[in-house]
Amino acid sequence: MLQRVEHLEIDPIKKVLKHATGPSEASLFKAVLMYKNDQAVLYKYGNKGCIGIALIDTNRARMCHIAVDEKYRNQGIALQMIRAIISKYELTYIEAETDEEAVGFYKKWKFKIKSLGEKHPGMERFHCHLGE
Repeated sequence: MLQRVEHLEIDPIKKVLKHATGPSEASLFKAVLMYKNDQAVLYKYGNKGCIGIALIDTNRARMCHIAVDEKYRNQGIALQMIRAIISKYELTYIEAETDEEAVGFYKKWKFKIKSLGEKHPGMERFHCHLGE
């Protein structure tokens, strides 16, 4: 199931993580650094997907990244990863910030959604949470 990524800089899952960070090498570098410096923890689902979380408090976490390789999408892998993280950490609350392209995924799985407006010109962002 989920396995903690220990050396992201050399792990093939880094290619999948790029789906969550976007095409910018700077964004990918920043994400790798965050996990390397233990500001968050990255888990992988084989080489099919990955999920990164930061614990906010006891039983509460923020999803920093979630991505599934294009050839494995629409198979429930993202939801399986979220459920595994909720179970592993006994979470009562999990949150994420996303864009208009991905907000439908969170709506489908009954996350509560709140618009954060345009954080960048022309790009609406959303806060999504499950629990409490």
